[in-house]
Amino acid sequence: MAVMSWPCMAEIKVEMRSDDNCAVVWNGKNVTLPSKPALRSFGGGAREWFDPNSRKYCKIEANASQNTALSIVNSRRQNVFLGDARAKVEMKDGGVVYRNDYPSTSTYWQCSIMPVDASAFDVRIEIGCSPEYWLSNFEISLLKLDFNNATCNSGSITSWSHKSKTPESLGPLDGNISICYPNGPNCFVPAAVIQDSRLAMGICLLGAHRSILQDYSELSVIPDKNGKCYNVGLRSSENPFFGRIYTNMFSKTFRFRVSEPKDLNGRPYISMLDAKDLWRDYMDELDKQVPTMPTPARDLSKNNIILMNFFMGESFMVNDRNPYGYLMNDPDWKKNPWEWSVKPDMDEATVRKVTGFGPENFGKPVKWIKNYADKCVKDLKAGNCLAMITWSSSIVADNYAPESQLFNPELEETIPVDGEVRSWDWVAAEISVKNPTGEIIAQKKGALIRAYNPEQLIQVDQFSRPWGAEQRLKLNEADIQAAGAKYLPKAGQRSNKDRLVDKVALILKLKAARTKLLGQKPGSTVTLDALVISDDPELAKEKISIEVKITGIQRAAIDVWTQTLIDAGQEFGFLIREDFTVGMPWNQWCQRFDWTSDWQYKMLKQRFQWHRDRFGEKCRWFYLDVFGNYTPQFVFDMLRNDFPDCFLFAEHPNDGVLRTIEGWNWEGSMNELERYVAPNGLVTILPERIFSSKWGWANGEFPEKDRAVMKKLWRDPHCIFMVHREVRGLLKRAAESGCETGVEVKGESPQSGAALNPDGTIKGEEKK
Repeated sequence: MAVMSWPCMAEIKVEMRSDDNCAVVWNGKNVTLPSKPALRSFGGGAREWFDPNSRKYCKIEANASQNTALSIVNSRRQNVFLGDARAKVEMKDGGVVYRNDYPSTSTYWQCSIMPVDASAFDVRIEIGCSPEYWLSNFEISLLKLDFNNATCNSGSITSWSHKSKTPESLGPLDGNISICYPNGPNCFVPAAVIQDSRLAMGICLLGAHRSILQDYSELSVIPDKNGKCYNVGLRSSENPFFGRIYTNMFSKTFRFRVSEPKDLNGRPYISMLDAKDLWRDYMDELDKQVPTMPTPARDLSKNNIILMNFFMGESFMVNDRNPYGYLMNDPDWKKNPWEWSVKPDMDEATVRKVTGFGPENFGKPVKWIKNYADKCVKDLKAGNCLAMITWSSSIVADNYAPESQLFNPELEETIPVDGEVRSWDWVAAEISVKNPTGEIIAQKKGALIRAYNPEQLIQVDQFSRPWGAEQRLKLNEADIQAAGAKYLPKAGQRSNKDRLVDKVALILKLKAARTKLLGQKPGSTVTLDALVISDDPELAKEKISIEVKITGIQRAAIDVWTQTLIDAGQEFGFLIREDFTVGMPWNQWCQRFDWTSDWQYKMLKQRFQWHRDRFGEKCRWFYLDVFGNYTPQFVFDMLRNDFPDCFLFAEHPNDGVLRTIEGWNWEGSMNELERYVAPNGLVTILPERIFSSKWGWANGEFPEKDRAVMKKLWRDPHCIFMVHREVRGLLKRAAESGCETGVEVKGESPQSGAALNPDGTIKGEEKK
């Protein structure tokens, strides 16, 4: 019996009809036509199967009822023959349960249609098989909705929707409804609404945010050829990830809620907001599972601008004067539209003005990093920007997860600096190594000791440092004094390269070097504690001291870059990618986790913590590349709790993600649906995507409709403009739109800030 929870005595009934068909009726009106769940059939025919009875892979003749769209595979990825199904239909708790069993493989699929309250019913699908097999794909027709020429709308927020629909509404939806969550087509909310002259209906996925491992499937609502009913079906997504999820169980529940038609105030179509009461079940779950979290505090007096910066490296760009493949060092970089959309093929004088360096800086990053950092500080201040986020790609991977997310590791090449030792600096020193009795066992000039804690880094590449993450100091035989001779026969943990190539005779393990080195200056002397790496347990226990006389400080190029921004009081951040490379240096591959297990999340957390520890509190802006659609929601919840003052922008976020952290690459302003679901949502927007003239807007193409968009979004609390090296151009367009920028932009080009001629050309580049 259906639960009577609403007034007016309306109720949902599930009625059995002939041939095991059922129909859902609400308040005397058919909601569904008589129908029943069924697998798609491919018809009879012979094909190759794995026979679970004979345990052989062979050709089997299957009839139409056996050759259906439910596939399981064995450990060798061979399709398993299921045989004939044992079908069962049972009335239960006012609803109906359809079940099909395949005994030889313990496989089954089950569909239940159950009333929930006076206006709703649930359709639940369960599929399972023996643990020795894996689910592969399926396609099931569920029921037929009795709607005639209805108008529809769904929670799919695609770039097409943003550009072609008004911000106030995304309806109507022409053709099919598709709910595939969290994967494509960028389904912001796994819900939809539908209405004709008789009824209105809301459809939503339940339990979306309780899932740890996402199982990709697609619910489709497809009108028949005459538009007089809608076929509802469920299938495994064509996304290749589904085939790689090693599971033998699948379940999904969808809620269907009905009402009388909604008053659309003269509008001919329904939208999600018109009928939000009909998919309120999803919002109730969302509020419980993913409560809205506030965004971090930001300086509201600054222009809402994130300045983007790229350091891209590609192997095909490597040459003698660009040994690490940096696009920005290659002569062709000025033709790259992602680098310079306004003035390709600039002359060297303009390049120098824009970047701060010229041909003499081609080569390793230490030759140009400081000049370029100074130029970026100038741009940040000129635009009164919130922050700078640096993108990077590299042609070489590093051994630690966080380091592979930064610049090409060759940026770790150092450059001499003045001042005090800062975190992650290298100290050049003259050292004397003494045993517990004070005898000198080794001396070395030009030793390099780093002021950092390698214990903070979790290793990914097991082949690089099998002994652990402590800092080590290597000594050659020429460094060893007479008192140190007893350690050499028992020297341990040296690789073949150490012994044969680098002639390393002894390795010391340093203890807490960072603590004693920070704040020191050249000329200072400190004493570090160490242990000998030895195969002799007694020698390995000896407390060794190292007297360190600092002769100089060397800083990695990346630290020169960030310290320049820090000293100027600017905030900044970096790209964090979901994947990284692992394996032996000669055979590396890309690895991606779902970050759900404890040790995986520790690695993910480390990527952010490493930046914070190394670069300080000013480093708090992070772009999470390719995270949005694949990472389980609770991972984002943990990141927000662990880094509450950081801006974490997930690429293409869905609803729960945008409630927890920020969104990246938004195509336009947040519409009413998005603000309803994520009232605190904060997203970045790209002018070249939201403006009709795209790249041309910075070249002077700025139609009136683009000015209206600019004015609307300029101080929108839900939006931050994101611009690639064109902050002056963005400010100029904002001023032309009537926005208050707080920055005077006079006679400057959109790109470089160079003075303009009356005809709009840059001075020094007059037209011939």
